[in-house]
Amino acid sequence: MDKIAEKTAYFCPFEAVGMVRQEIRHSNFLSYVLDPARPHAFGDHVLKAALVSLLEDDDSDSPKRFWLDRDLRKAQVYRERHNIDILIELPPTGPQAGLLIALELKIDAKEGSQQLARYEEILTQRYTPERYDHIYGFITPDGRDPSTEGDGRWSPLSYSDLFERIEAMLPDKIEPKPRFGTSRSIALVKDYIRMMRRHGMAKGEVDQALDNAVKRLWAEHREALEYAIENRPYLLRDAVERFIDAGNMKETAKYLSERCKDAIKPDKSDMHWQRFEFAKLNREFPRLVNSESRWLPSHSLLALELTLDPTRRVWSFCIALSGDPAEKPEFRECLQKELSSASGERSTKRGYCHYFRKDLIADEDLSSVNAVLIFPKSAEVKFPTTAVAAISR
Repeated sequence: MDKIAEKTAYFCPFEAVGMVRQEIRHSNFLSYVLDPARPHAFGDHVLKAALVSLLEDDDSDSPKRFWLDRDLRKAQVYRERHNIDILIELPPTGPQAGLLIALELKIDAKEGSQQLARYEEILTQRYTPERYDHIYGFITPDGRDPSTEGDGRWSPLSYSDLFERIEAMLPDKIEPKPRFGTSRSIALVKDYIRMMRRHGMAKGEVDQALDNAVKRLWAEHREALEYAIENRPYLLRDAVERFIDAGNMKETAKYLSERCKDAIKPDKSDMHWQRFEFAKLNREFPRLVNSESRWLPSHSLLALELTLDPTRRVWSFCIALSGDPAEKPEFRECLQKELSSASGERSTKRGYCHYFRKDLIADEDLSSVNAVLIFPKSAEVKFPTTAVAAISR
């Protein structure tokens, strides 16, 4: 046990800020190190390492491999442009076509309905293939194939393969620049990769001493370990319960009212769902309220919902659409269409639907049995009032 503690007890800044399974934070960090314009002293080397990984299965005479020998330092890196996790653009120069790289990152979340096909449609319209070479990458812990791609090819890439390329580049091609804190930048990237491997999202070299210590511990204390695993504390569930008991629903409703520019009021709550009513919206558009609906005390068709997912052990928020059979199907279908268009999530099932879902915190992000939850001030809250207005006239 001492050997395991010695090998696993180290300070990781990424774990400290609760990054482990938060996809948005992974996208933020990776977009930063991929961006040649950022002051990390990597230049375009990390970007080229990613490009090599994405083109590994392309034929040797593929015209896209031409970019491996090009200077990519003028590439522009964007986050969430057209809802794509990371979009990288190198504009055309004269007759020379430009380069467009779209990266979709996944940790736990699944692809949305036709997600990648929709991205392709947007990108081919805005960055025509006549003027841009398109390279699409789908990055996941296991390097699985995407299931929603359209006519374009989204190269599956595991974090393991990406990190191997980056690690091979770090020692040799990075010129020390004290002004940019080069050694610090390299240390942070290594900490990030180590964190990903530590949590099983990437593979790496096996620590034989640690591996042997774990095997001995399992052999000697199998029953105790199995009991501990089966009875693992659910810190997030306990924290959500305290969130409700402490009366935070009203405080959260007040904050959400400011962000949504709507009168948000607490509606129905239990351990799994904490729902809020769009009070002002319901007054302006009476068709959003159905007195026969039993879904919510407010009888609203829509709610802003905080959800505790017991499978993923994640607390998230979204816009929820009622699946109550009492709802008028024609109006509900129109609302589904507008919400799908506005959110980019084509959820058209007959039951309850969720749009604009964002993860707030995961169980493993909590370290204290007395952790207190608050609605993060940085959480982005969107709601398409115009979409509702369009079908409520």
